[in-house]
Amino acid sequence: MALKPCRECKKEVSTEAATCPHCGVSKPVPPSEGAQLAGVGCFILVLLAAGYCFYSVASEAPRPNDPEDRSVALVVACEQRVLARLKAPATAQFSKGVHSTQMVQSIEGGRFVVHDYVDAQNVFGAKIRTNVTCWTRYDNGVASVDSLRLE
Repeated sequence: MALKPCRECKKEVSTEAATCPHCGVSKPVPPSEGAQLAGVGCFILVLLAAGYCFYSVASEAPRPNDPEDRSVALVVACEQRVLARLKAPATAQFSKGVHSTQMVQSIEGGRFVVHDYVDAQNVFGAKIRTNVTCWTRYDNGVASVDSLRLE
């Protein structure tokens, strides 16, 4: 606790005092330059962090014409449809090649076939492998599933 002169009556007042005990003025001691600089520094730091977050989110936006991004979207759409059909979706484990462009085969007119497999428990609790063939389409950056075959 340091003592500094009050900005009104010039008598010594604690730097932590909300009002001067001598003259009653509020905030009798102006903040030090160090405190003001720290406030400005914190503000600049917050602006930089916000800019970085905005930049990182904007740079990770999907690119509709990128084959890898398209493949990822198609495989994810297929996996979601498969999970909806499984008896024990929490036990599902898809192939290790998930999101690989090798799993996706182009047909015509923005249509694709995704070939994959899933290991999951059946109604008896036995883990079985099921081959998945998923006919999909990719229009304007949106993947959708036309039909699904589980074998």
